[in-house]
Amino acid sequence: MTDDQQHMDEWLLDDQLDQLTEDQRRELMEALRKNSALAKRSRRLQRLLEPLDAFTTTPPPTYLVDRILDRIAAQNEDLPVVPGSALMSGQGGSHAHRSVFSFKEMLTLAAMLTFVMLIVVPGVANVRAKSRQVACANNLHSIGRGVLAYAADNTNMLPVVASVANQGGWLRETEGVKPYTPNSRGRYLLLRLRYVDDGVVFTCPSQPGAEALTVANPHAFSDFPDPANCSYDSQNMAGPTARLSTGCDMPYMADANPLFVGGKFNAIDPRLSNSRNHNGGAGQNVLYLAGHTQWTKNPNCGVRGDNIWQAGTLRHYRGTEKQTCAEDAFLVP
Repeated sequence: MTDDQQHMDEWLLDDQLDQLTEDQRRELMEALRKNSALAKRSRRLQRLLEPLDAFTTTPPPTYLVDRILDRIAAQNEDLPVVPGSALMSGQGGSHAHRSVFSFKEMLTLAAMLTFVMLIVVPGVANVRAKSRQVACANNLHSIGRGVLAYAADNTNMLPVVASVANQGGWLRETEGVKPYTPNSRGRYLLLRLRYVDDGVVFTCPSQPGAEALTVANPHAFSDFPDPANCSYDSQNMAGPTARLSTGCDMPYMADANPLFVGGKFNAIDPRLSNSRNHNGGAGQNVLYLAGHTQWTKNPNCGVRGDNIWQAGTLRHYRGTEKQTCAEDAFLVP
């Protein structure tokens, strides 16, 4: 193994443990795109860490320390009192050779155990969350490859279903807006035409309730049959959209837009809101048209700081709104 290979392998684990800087992570993601063997090792590492997802823990109660101290005090009252001289001289009956913890020693041990629980339990949870975050980024990267392949076969156009661009509303539960023409049909086109081979890549492992679509014949559907089959939102194809040939590296897909939940508009501040997919709003993975993915802790990650949740600067939506220009990222269900 060369020094570069060893270096990148070390970075794979560091990335899982959230120990890389943003520059290092970008370098690693670029290496994963170019090196299929490294990407394979990355997937093996993710599979190795998957059992952590089955390990569930709950935070220790705030009164844990007090309960431990009370228990120690109660036990200490029942301990035999043996004179120090008797222990030194080998006297004291059956207790002469017993090692008795003092209250101070028990207190120290309890404090150490409490400290370990407070450090290790959150640490395990963080590793699990990081593992799911990386798996989510790899899902989007796989979708990105499908988008690039589709564009190469379709004069640099992005996946789109004509009815989405021509009529109707893209928000499922809005009253008075008909017909419902979901934006997700464009995403499903990648699966239907086999540009993406596995429906599991459309489900974020961090999103509660996500359910991968597994069908033998994707042509049997024109869209994901259940919203739970797709965890990601993509560029609204009802408005002006960029082509890959324009050289505009803008966000195309990301974890679900928090402004639209359950098919309805969720009136929150888009400037301060992250996707709910990861830990209720820790951040989101974003897929760019150039094919790379990036983890960001705020939604202002589009061209020139554009907010990926909004159409322009609009704050309220009915499901008929469109982006203002081809560079305006507006990711919708």
